[in-house]
Amino acid sequence: MMSRGLLTLVLALCVASICLADDSCTIVNSLGCYDSKTNPMVNNPEGTAASWIVCIQNCFAAGYTNGVAGILGGSMCYCSNSKDGVGNKVDDNECNLQCPNNKAKYCGGPSAITEFSFNCAASTAPTTAPPIQTYSCQNNQCMQDPSGTYNEPTCNGECNPATTTAQPPTKGLTIGGIMVVIFFCALLLPYCIFGALFMRFKREKSGMEMMPNKEFWSALPGLIWDGIKFTFSGFKSIGGANYQSLK
Repeated sequence: MMSRGLLTLVLALCVASICLADDSCTIVNSLGCYDSKTNPMVNNPEGTAASWIVCIQNCFAAGYTNGVAGILGGSMCYCSNSKDGVGNKVDDNECNLQCPNNKAKYCGGPSAITEFSFNCAASTAPTTAPPIQTYSCQNNQCMQDPSGTYNEPTCNGECNPATTTAQPPTKGLTIGGIMVVIFFCALLLPYCIFGALFMRFKREKSGMEMMPNKEFWSALPGLIWDGIKFTFSGFKSIGGANYQSLK
């Protein structure tokens, strides 16, 4: 009774694996009929197959993810990593044996192989597990160490946890910076360009005389300097100048 239950479980697992391979492997192209006598594919038999689908499942189970599969004599399955047909092509009439599980397809002939290309999803192929990171205490700091005895970056609390250097957050333009950009791009630059054009063509000025309001801009640095001195002097008169007192 126990043996019968175990056999049922094994058969169920086999059926599940076949269904999974069926969903992940597809036939790409039918390549035609090829001579089997000198065909190198006959050196790579991969069991029997009653249909094209079963043959590519056999190839996938043997480690082939894409390539060419072929069936000889109605059931013998062969696999290759080639991207094109393998061997010498012969007339399609040489492959005259119908596949037992799919009468619409031919599975080779007495001395001919029906070949077809296939592709299986790489995600279903066996993958290598990532290496386990280990850590050790170094100078009272938990550090990554291939020969360490701890599997956690905290080293089980035996030393300070592993830390990473935080990157300073990047900052964009502030409101003040945006206002400066607007002032120069939207106000000052058009003022200088259109003012210079006006002075050149309307008043027929040239050189430095094209600067709009030249007298003001020439005196501006001095005015700014006077304002700075006046501020730092406690708002007192500078250079003998008299200002009306604020009351």
